[in-house]
Amino acid sequence: MGFWNKFGEVSYKTAKFLGNTATVVSNGIEQKAGELKELKQEYEQKPDEELVKIIKSKGFTGNSESEKGVARRVLRERGYMSGS
Repeated sequence: MGFWNKFGEVSYKTAKFLGNTATVVSNGIEQKAGELKELKQEYEQKPDEELVKIIKSKGFTGNSESEKGVARRVLRERGYMSGS
């Protein structure tokens, strides 16, 4: 097999691999976005005091940064927090 044939084969396999990787990453992003949307809908039903507890939770058993971010966003939309 000549150099250019091998080069073409390797290029094709690389492009196919990168395309598959991009699909997996895209699916992961879409899944995470869906989870955050569901969490936001859930948090919109919670009272302000519970959202503040979520934001202030710490340690191993505390809420994740994503959960805290969603709680902050809901409170901000309710007019309780400035842009920080």
